[in-house]
Amino acid sequence: MMRSACRSVLERGERAAWVDGGRTMAGDAWPRGAVLVRPASTESACGCAEELLRSGGFALVVLMVEEQRLERMASRLGRAVREGGGGFVAVSGATALAHLRITSRIVAEETVWRKNPFGEPAGLDAVVLRIEAHALGWGGRTVVRLPVHGRGVRVALDPLVDLRGRKGDRRARV
Repeated sequence: MMRSACRSVLERGERAAWVDGGRTMAGDAWPRGAVLVRPASTESACGCAEELLRSGGFALVVLMVEEQRLERMASRLGRAVREGGGGFVAVSGATALAHLRITSRIVAEETVWRKNPFGEPAGLDAVVLRIEAHALGWGGRTVVRLPVHGRGVRVALDPLVDLRGRKGDRRARV
C-alpha cells in the first residue's frame, strides 16, 4: 500500500522519501525515484524524518522504525508535518503518533472457499477484513468482504497468443 502511494506521488511529479530506521529494506523493496535514507541508528532515523518533513520539499515521507523511538518523537514529528505541509506515514508495530490510526485483520473463520466435488476447499472465493479506525475522540469499525478473482484455468488445447504484437498484426498466433 505504501509503495502504491509513493508511486502515485512520484507520477504526479512530486518527491517522496523513505526513512528505513530498522535497516530492513532490501533489493527492490522501495519504489524507484523515491529517496531512500538508511541512517545508522533508529534515533537518527526519527531526526532524518523530522528534517525531511520540516523542509517542505517532500509530498510524502514514510518512516519505518521501532515503536519505542517513535513514541518519544511523536510531538516533534507532528509539528514537522504541520510546518512542512507534506504527508507522513509511520510504519511500526503500534504507534501513539497517528492522528488517524487504521488497523485491519483478515477474519480467517469467515473466509469463503469454493469447494471441489468432494466438499474440500479448492479455491478462494472471498476474504473478510475487519477494519478499525481511531482518531482523537472518535472510533469506528467495519467488516468488508472482498471477492477474490483468479485467472481462468488454461487448457493445453488453447492456442497461445503473442501479446507483444507485430507490425500489422497485433495478435499473432504462436
